[in-house]
Amino acid sequence: MGGTSKGNLALCDTTGGGGSTGGGGTIPPAGTTTSIYSGSLAFEDLWPYQGDYDMNDVVVGYNFATTMDDQNRVQSMTATFILYASGAFYDDGFGFQLPNVLPNQVISVTGSNLASNTYIHLASNGLEANQSKATMIVFDDAFRLMPSPGGIGVNTQMDEPYITPDTIVLNIIFYKNGSFAPGGAVTYDKLNIGNFNPFIIVNKNRGVEVHLRDDPPTDLADKTLFGTGDDASNPANGTYYVTSKNLPWAINIPIPFQYPIEKQDILGAYLHFADWAESDGILFPAWYADKPGYRDASLIYKPH
Repeated sequence: MGGTSKGNLALCDTTGGGGSTGGGGTIPPAGTTTSIYSGSLAFEDLWPYQGDYDMNDVVVGYNFATTMDDQNRVQSMTATFILYASGAFYDDGFGFQLPNVLPNQVISVTGSNLASNTYIHLASNGLEANQSKATMIVFDDAFRLMPSPGGIGVNTQMDEPYITPDTIVLNIIFYKNGSFAPGGAVTYDKLNIGNFNPFIIVNKNRGVEVHLRDDPPTDLADKTLFGTGDDASNPANGTYYVTSKNLPWAINIPIPFQYPIEKQDILGAYLHFADWAESDGILFPAWYADKPGYRDASLIYKPH
């Protein structure tokens, strides 16, 4: 299947109609193909300041099951997210954008976990309103989904109870009742799910977004924050959400992330993270691997 994967993450598990999706989903209709793309994300929410840099303020696993027809046109997508941890003081939300998809190319989005009095505003099709690109908000407040048992955050301190991770499933429809959305079909190559743009919303302030390195903000972000604090973004040349040493505020890896315990800098927990980040991903691309000399296990959270 076509697609470019950010951070060298693999696109995988493509099956034809009538077979398993490989991700526990439903069997696709005959004549269709379903492709699975998965990984995990972690965010530091004190941007534009580096903060404690423990990279555990929001930790989310994701799985996209995309079904397309025999002409490579996307019919639907099931996006499953698992919130594993929130080692934050703030009430953070989480969403993602499909950079190559227009809002009028999506028929409907259902499954967002939003409070009845949420600060998020949705359009009639379930996308976030007032966005020029298709933007989905998965949840608006991590602590509403997983209340803290005490201490700081959830599932980041070994001396606090472990809370069962919360799962949110979005159903995104591109084709229904024999027709695509008014904006027309989206091919799987155009969708390019490996290039999706995930972000957190910090402390219910819709203007404060944190994205992966060099991913642009959405239309609703406060652009005046770039270049303040420790942020060295330069929107004119496409540089976003990095420090002067090229350290990011968010990461995307192809396996479940074993994140640092609360207040432990990821640079100490993962011994080659700085090499990877400062070399723009050239050195130690598998910095997260469980190999000798790659991590300090005493600084990594273990579910209990």
